[in-house]
Amino acid sequence: MARLTLSRRLTPDRDIRDLSVLFEVKTISTTGCEKLVYIKPSELLTPKQAMSRIADGTGWPLGDQEYAKGLIAKLSNQAAVREVKRTGLSGWRSSDRAMGCFVMPRRTFGRNRREYEFHSGVEKGREKLGASKGSLGEWQKHVAHPLGQSSAGMAMVGAAFASTLLPFSNLPESFMLLLIGTTTSGKSTLQSAAMSVQGAPSEPISPDSTERAIHEEGGRHNNLMMPVGDLSELLPRQKKAVLHHLTYGVSSNGGRKTSQQVATALANYEFKVIVTCTSEKSAKVIAKEANMPQLGGERARCFDLVPAAGGMGFFDMVRKGEQRGGAAIADDLKESAALYYGTAIEAWIAALAKEEPAVIQARVESLTRSFVKLMEKSQALTPVKRRAAAKFGLLYAALVMAKERDVLRWKEGRIRRAVTACFEGAMRETTEMSSAAAVMALKDALLVEGALLAAPNEKAVRAQARTNRPWLGVRVMKGKQMVVGLRPKVIRQSLGAELAELAFSSLESDGLLTRGKGSERWQKRIPASGKPRMYVLSPEFLD
Repeated sequence: MARLTLSRRLTPDRDIRDLSVLFEVKTISTTGCEKLVYIKPSELLTPKQAMSRIADGTGWPLGDQEYAKGLIAKLSNQAAVREVKRTGLSGWRSSDRAMGCFVMPRRTFGRNRREYEFHSGVEKGREKLGASKGSLGEWQKHVAHPLGQSSAGMAMVGAAFASTLLPFSNLPESFMLLLIGTTTSGKSTLQSAAMSVQGAPSEPISPDSTERAIHEEGGRHNNLMMPVGDLSELLPRQKKAVLHHLTYGVSSNGGRKTSQQVATALANYEFKVIVTCTSEKSAKVIAKEANMPQLGGERARCFDLVPAAGGMGFFDMVRKGEQRGGAAIADDLKESAALYYGTAIEAWIAALAKEEPAVIQARVESLTRSFVKLMEKSQALTPVKRRAAAKFGLLYAALVMAKERDVLRWKEGRIRRAVTACFEGAMRETTEMSSAAAVMALKDALLVEGALLAAPNEKAVRAQARTNRPWLGVRVMKGKQMVVGLRPKVIRQSLGAELAELAFSSLESDGLLTRGKGSERWQKRIPASGKPRMYVLSPEFLD
């Protein structure tokens, strides 16, 4: 006789807005064929309707449906059913104060892994994220070992591990790594090999995708490395636009905000990912070809990884006794990454899930600080470079912690040299903001509606200042002359200290800005002007 077995009650997690609660029922026909049937709670109110759904899903004759009457009664008693939350967001789910589980599209790891399930339109057997093949030892030998001969390759692996540590870091935003090289340089192989940490290597996300599609991929890759394809297929201004969105939108923990109507139907995920991307040209060149400036925020979030000088390309840390050239190493690595994958993330998550979050966070912060201090000894760090050093410090922390948990076999000295080389190379590729671009950025910010207070009298200005806290400046009469007063502290917070200071210095040298040392009477009449008091800007600058 055919049988029905009550399986689970599937409820949508808070990030899923277009799904309803479903009861999962396993049906086993008289021939032993198994099928899953999903029944809505509303259908339980009419047993005949529920049985019709079961019949449609299994093709049972109506006579067999009498067998399921007891099951229908049990379904109505929801307390007797194991609940599983469906989610469209990968990443950590906490259980009390401990690390509960880590959700991935293919499977879930950790203590309470049976409580969550990833929902997507892809069949479980075809999902790449979370898939595994081979053993951890085989991955270490055939994939991680050759990657250890490339500083850029080690940084990419660091990105895969560091993505899972983003919730434990103090970074204000995430970042992206841009592998720079010609068509045959091996950059795509390094990206594919790094993808083997977290699952089966697959085609990276197309850079020509819509912002909404990239936003949804951010949810799928939350707390994971997010691989994006080669930018070379795009036009110059498209490349710059995609880079800008990846560095500011995706690396700022979420996509563009949507209207309430759209948000009701489509989840507005907040996610944390580390993006990896490939290109034949650096971010600096891409900005130049698009005739656009490379902003300070982009330089603090997007880092170029370039091949080393010499004939080995990206394989700049070849071990003694290695007989193969860089191209041969890359070819073997590509084959190995397709054979051994996914076991590293499983071992990594299993190790982290056993620890208290506070312990993980303390170790991450300690290793990150030590790397930043190491960089300070070798060079003077500007504010932008200090932010960059902290992000490379997270890569260093992740690789060291993976070694401590026996997921990697690389020596700590080799890890330090690799991450240091990548940081120094990225800083050489970083272009400093020009004075003209800094001045233009300040002007654009001041011309935004609401940035400058302007009112017919002093009382109205004071009212505006109280209700509009983030204002950057004010048009006010200084005696019989109209002047523009700027709030230097707020502008530095808005544009970044380095960019703002460059603009101030340039305008001061041109005689358009005065940094007052005292507290002039007209400034005291403006509430919340801050200390030091306002800088005086000539009104013609805004014409």
